[in-house]
Amino acid sequence: MGSTVLSRGTPPPQSGTPDSVSQATVESTLSQMEQIRLLVLGMEQRMQNREEKLAKTIEHAETQEIKCDALKKEVMATKVAV
Repeated sequence: MGSTVLSRGTPPPQSGTPDSVSQATVESTLSQMEQIRLLVLGMEQRMQNREEKLAKTIEHAETQEIKCDALKKEVMATKVAV
């Protein structure tokens, strides 16, 4: 897929008037631009999904840290009381 999206080869010359060749080149360029646009949109979506997953992981880690600190204080209080 990557080689198709990023190929920069020009279409082979077509027989006909210069206008038809020019139109074919324009259509080819527009098609390549659309493929690149879709590629970028896909990359942005994957990046957003990764950011959301990372935010959830960080939130979970912070919650676990708070629980750990509370247990540590509880254990230290128990040791002092004994």
